[in-house]
Amino acid sequence: MGRRLITWAMLGAVALPGVAGSRATAQQGPRARVYATLVSHNEEAISNPPCAPVVTNRERYLANRAAVVDTARLVLERGGAWDFQSEWQYLQAVASWDDAAVTGDTEGKNVVRWLAELAPDRIAVDAHSHERSGWNYADVAHALAQLGVPPTGIVGGFTASPVELESWTRLRAPLTGRRPPYPAWQAQALWGGASPGHRDDPRASGVWRPRDAEHYFEDDPASTLPNIGGWTADVASGDGLATLLDLLRTNRLEPGRMYTATIMIPQCNLDSDPALQPAVAAILDRFAPDVATGDLVWATLPSVLRTWREEYAQVPVVVRSARETSAADSSGPVACVGYHVRPPVPYHALCDRLDVAGLGAGDQQALVRHYETHGLDLVSGQPTAADGGYAALVDRLGYAPPCVGINCDAPVQAAADTVFGDLFAEDSAWLTVYASGHGRVPPWDVSRRSPLLDDAAADAMWRLYEGAVLHAARNAARLPATSCRLL
Repeated sequence: MGRRLITWAMLGAVALPGVAGSRATAQQGPRARVYATLVSHNEEAISNPPCAPVVTNRERYLANRAAVVDTARLVLERGGAWDFQSEWQYLQAVASWDDAAVTGDTEGKNVVRWLAELAPDRIAVDAHSHERSGWNYADVAHALAQLGVPPTGIVGGFTASPVELESWTRLRAPLTGRRPPYPAWQAQALWGGASPGHRDDPRASGVWRPRDAEHYFEDDPASTLPNIGGWTADVASGDGLATLLDLLRTNRLEPGRMYTATIMIPQCNLDSDPALQPAVAAILDRFAPDVATGDLVWATLPSVLRTWREEYAQVPVVVRSARETSAADSSGPVACVGYHVRPPVPYHALCDRLDVAGLGAGDQQALVRHYETHGLDLVSGQPTAADGGYAALVDRLGYAPPCVGINCDAPVQAAADTVFGDLFAEDSAWLTVYASGHGRVPPWDVSRRSPLLDDAAADAMWRLYEGAVLHAARNAARLPATSCRLL
């Protein structure tokens, strides 16, 4: 029997074939688990108002230092794991202000050395650098070494989006510092892919080796620089981690794979925000039952990297949430954007108020072209002067959606209603406003809302889409998936 070809126009949970996905497996090999890490940054004074006094004022530095020490002990007491990632300016403060008068609570060691040596399998100290002010990652790693902290090789944050601003591909080769003694440094793993202002950070769970700047979520077995996914942008919150664990427990992730998540802790607020340390404690307490069942392991980023190599045989994993995946990302080999028409355009079967069917072919084409190159007033149903329609989508995507659905045939309406109903409402928005017994001529009341599905029904809808994607992923050799663009 020939190989069957599956075409995807919509993905419910984005899991790359052969790369994503579950909790238990009967076959030999490691168990699927989530490996989670608390991560903190400090920043340069010029770029981060909360950190400015910590790195420029000795009194605030010492108050924050005491809070860092307390937080480290809290993390260890509750079985967590923490990667403390530092910029250059904080390290200069450590060198200047961590003298014998203040190191009594850290065994006579400066605070970063004490953190690194306290429990290496539970607390790691990594370099973090925005690579400005004359410093790069090699310089920051050297500053840490001067304070007694050996390099971990973790890149504690980098620019991945947009492509033209990416800063990580050059880190695959040895890096030379910008400052004397111009040290050499080799990155071992990436973590913390970001974008300007964190507006479009590329988020995923798992460990993989990004192919290149344009194909960040594709694994390249030939690459020597893996990336550890952070999953969400949660700050002092475990909600994203809880979502990932739910995917694991409900068998919506592939068996025998390693999944990752990180939770940011704003270091420079530890001494000024009285709710922050209790929040860290609450997070660790919240997930203690998951640690007990073996579904969750708290691990530092270097430990995650080592475990991925030694226990999971460097099998790549990329799991992205559909709710965080934009249309602009859906242009790869297994996903692309399609287009379909809804009321109040007058050439839809439910909204032919202009008797478009009675027009000549030329007039029909002119009317459709006008609507599909302009915006649409949802109350009057008239085109606006703004750009819009199919033409605007083509311009935004950079390619023409290859599948276009225009429902002009009434007998297929029931099937269309079933397939294209909104994920979280009993009826779609367009059915509620334009077709549910409220007339098919303008003006329409766009404030009408459909009753929402209950939690169980909404979850079932998500599982339907996620299950379809996982089926394709698990059977990629027999049912290769592609997108309409590649047909």
